[in-house]
Amino acid sequence: MCTMHTCCHKNMVTTAVSLEWKGLYNVYKKNSFRSSFGGIVDMSLIIRNAKIRGYAELQDICISGEKILKIVSSKNNSDFDGKIVDVQGCYVYPSFVNAHFHLDKVLMTDSATEDSTYIGGKEVGGLSVAKEKLTAKDVIRRGEKIIELAMSSGTTYIRSNVDIDPIVGFRALEGVLELQDKYSDKLYIELVAFPQEGFSSSPKVKNMLEEALKMGVEIIGGKPASDPMDKKGHIDTLIELAKKYDRDLDIHIDTDMNLDYNNNVSRHKDGKLYPNDLEVVYLAEQVIEHGLEGNVTVGHLVALDCLKPQLRSNVIELLVKAKINVVTCPTVSLYEMGRDDSYNTRRGVTNVKELMKSGVNTAYGTDNVGDAFNIFASADMMMHGIITAMTCHMKTAKEIETIMDMSTIIPAKIMKLHDYGLKAGGDASLIVFDGNDFYDIFVNNKIRKQVYSKGKLVAINWHGHMLVP
Repeated sequence: MCTMHTCCHKNMVTTAVSLEWKGLYNVYKKNSFRSSFGGIVDMSLIIRNAKIRGYAELQDICISGEKILKIVSSKNNSDFDGKIVDVQGCYVYPSFVNAHFHLDKVLMTDSATEDSTYIGGKEVGGLSVAKEKLTAKDVIRRGEKIIELAMSSGTTYIRSNVDIDPIVGFRALEGVLELQDKYSDKLYIELVAFPQEGFSSSPKVKNMLEEALKMGVEIIGGKPASDPMDKKGHIDTLIELAKKYDRDLDIHIDTDMNLDYNNNVSRHKDGKLYPNDLEVVYLAEQVIEHGLEGNVTVGHLVALDCLKPQLRSNVIELLVKAKINVVTCPTVSLYEMGRDDSYNTRRGVTNVKELMKSGVNTAYGTDNVGDAFNIFASADMMMHGIITAMTCHMKTAKEIETIMDMSTIIPAKIMKLHDYGLKAGGDASLIVFDGNDFYDIFVNNKIRKQVYSKGKLVAINWHGHMLVP
C-alpha cells in the first residue's frame, strides 16, 4: 500500500527558489513527463487516459488556461493540440473544498496548554491573551505553512473564518487578506467575518463586521453561544446584516450537549414540537421569515444528536424548508466534546446520514488546525474524511463515495462555486489519484500524484512526498 507523506520540512516549504528543490522539480519533469509536461497556466494541456466518475472509458481532459475546454474519450481525441500528461488510468477528481476553516488561528500551538482548552465551545483561557499579541505578520507566517500543506494534499478552495473583535482588531484580517492575494493564482480563499467574542462583549463588534465587509470579506459569520444571555439577539443582528449587505451567513451553532433539549420544548406555528434551547430552530424560522433560504450555512450542529428521534426529525424538516446547509467538523468535535462524560462518552458529531438522507447539503471541514481547539495540525481533507467516515459509521462503497462528495461537490454547492467540477467550462482544478475508485482511494489511502489549480500544477508526488512549487 502506498501512503502519502506530506513534506513539510521548513526548507521544502519555504525554498521554492532553492537549487535543491529546483533540481528535484526538473528531474521529476524530465524523467516523468519529459517535454510533454504542461504545468504553466498559459499553455494548453491534455490530461490523458484519466478515469473519471460517470465515464465507462478513459477520458482526456482538455485544458486551456484556467478552464476545461472539453472531456472526450481518449480513443477519439486527435483534434486538440496541447502538452500531454498521460496519467495511465489513474482516477481524476475535482480538488478538495474545505468549507470550514480558521486560517488566522492555524498552528497557534503555543496557546494550546493545559490551561487553554475549550470545552463545549467555551474558552477557559489562553487564546484571548494570544490574540492580544497577534500581528498580521504572524498570521501570514503561520498561514503560509498550512496553505502549502493544504495545497499539497489537494485542497484548492477554502472558506475561512477570521476573528473580528476589539481584542484582535483587524490585524488577523489584514494578514489573511494578504494571504488571499498572495495565493490567488493557486488557491481560492473565501473569508467569513467571525465575531468570536460575541456582540455583547463590545458595542464596536457590529460596526467592525461591517467594516470587514468593506475591506473585502465576503461572508458574515456568527456564534450565538458567544452571547449566552441573548442568543436570539445575536441571530437577529446577523439576519439584519445579511439583508443590509446582501451577504450569505455562516454560523457556528449548537455546540452545547448538556442542555435539556428533550423536555424543554414548545409547539410552534407549524404545529410541531421543537427544543426551546436549540439555536438553529430560531435561526431557521428567521431565515424563512426574511426570505434568506439557501443563503445560510451552519457549522457543527452537534446538539442535534442529543435529540430524540421525533424531535430530531422535526428540526431536520425545518432545516430542509429553510434550505440551510450544514458543515460538520468531526475532528475538532471529537477533540472537544464529551470531556466531562465519565461513561458513555459522547462524540459530539451531528447526524450526518440523517441530514443527507433528508436532502440537507452536508459537508465536512477541517475547522481548527494546530491551535487550542485542536492541537493536531493536519490540513489533509482525506484524513478528515476518514475520521468523518469512522465517526458517522460510513463504510459501504456508496457511503465512501458520499464522503468524497462531502469534501468536493457538496461544499462547492455550499460556497456557490458555479465553475467547480470536471465539466466543459469548469475550473481546471483537480487531483490525480493513484487509485481505481473512491473506495480504493480512501480505504487504501492511495497517494495523490498531482494536484492542479486552474490549470496550474501546484503539487507533485516525488517518491511519496508531495512537493509544492
